Amino acid sequence: MAGITMATGTSIDDVRYAHKADLADWAREQQLRDHPDMAVLDADLDRIRHRS
Repeated sequence: MAGITMATGTSIDDVRYAHKADLADWAREQQLRDHPDMAVLDADLDRIRHRS
């Protein structure tokens, strides 16, 4: 992980936060793949979240 922090000029906490966010996004994509009917709901929730 130290190599990533040096290469990107970020802290270890920033790298961990980004990694956790990537995992959360991946998990959401897997849920939508398993339940495609929820894709519309997910898009609406994303739109609402980004509006605030």
